[in-house]
Amino acid sequence: MRGEASLAGDRTGEGPGALTRRFCGEGGWLVGPGLPVPEDPGDCWHFKAGAVIGCGRLRCHACGQDVRERSGLYFPSAAARAAELHAAGDWGAVPGAMAAEGVRTYACACSAETVSIPACLSPDDEEVRNAPDLPWRCAGHPPGQLPLCVDGEPIDAGTDFPALIRRVAGGSPPPCCQGPHREFPAEWLCRLYVRLEPLPSGRDLAEAASSCLSDEDELTAGAALVLFDRFPRAPGHGAVAAALRRAEAEGAPTTRRARYGDGFFVFDFLEVLSRRIEEGDADPEALDLCRSALGRRRTAVAPRVFAAVARHDPGWLAANAGDLARLCLDNQDGVLKALAGTGGGPGGRPGGGGGQ
Repeated sequence: MRGEASLAGDRTGEGPGALTRRFCGEGGWLVGPGLPVPEDPGDCWHFKAGAVIGCGRLRCHACGQDVRERSGLYFPSAAARAAELHAAGDWGAVPGAMAAEGVRTYACACSAETVSIPACLSPDDEEVRNAPDLPWRCAGHPPGQLPLCVDGEPIDAGTDFPALIRRVAGGSPPPCCQGPHREFPAEWLCRLYVRLEPLPSGRDLAEAASSCLSDEDELTAGAALVLFDRFPRAPGHGAVAAALRRAEAEGAPTTRRARYGDGFFVFDFLEVLSRRIEEGDADPEALDLCRSALGRRRTAVAPRVFAAVARHDPGWLAANAGDLARLCLDNQDGVLKALAGTGGGPGGRPGGGGGQ
């Protein structure tokens, strides 16, 4: 799956502290000066966290040296001067250095590259054409320890994660976070989870999100739901099923909104549950709720719910396909795709400002 390497890595065992290092997805990214290269050595990139960050732990497989970088400087014939740049203490004092606001230059002892736009080193998508041909890859990020800082947000053993989730969901992410995360604050919580996942605080954040699923503030519940949609194996995911059952028993809406710019994305508890099944976890309760939703003739069911059932209980779907196709007149395509072994779709659905 795309970019999954960043939530995997080298382990000494199981449990907190067992993960010794993680790797950026797609080999790591080279970025221009408009995007950050975090100083925190434990900060790696995962596509589920949204906005790209540069890898600060690149290493060359050819010369064995760590890759250095400097923004705002351009060097004519940089590739031919790679060893000189890599060895220099002050790149600004290197003869021929030119100030250039829109670029960042990277160098190891044998190669150099100047970029102005993001470029991944080992793209998962074979159609990506701007990947540089360099012997550089993410060398792995250690878990680190508390206290730490993510985009200016201090995290320590006393962090009140439910309060942090409420603040971010309300539209106040950390001031140093990137533009896409200011527009979609719930996605910054996913970035935070990626950073904290190898530490006990990762579980604390996920369990705080599970408690926020029942929050009276819909945007808080929606932001928490986004985290479980992106990370269906996160601790506390079982609260999604409980929230869905509670909402259905009360005849309440089974969707929650998450702030996105001047509007919202709408996330459905059932779709989030189907993501858990979709990613390979045959959770009996989640599968039962998905079958139940289809069996109750619920027409507003996303294609990925059909696909989730098809993956783990194709016999039930095939036996009921005729009825489902007749009942789900607005989603016959979802039934057919599921039976064909396809289906799925994105997470939230865009909604209007305040009205969806």
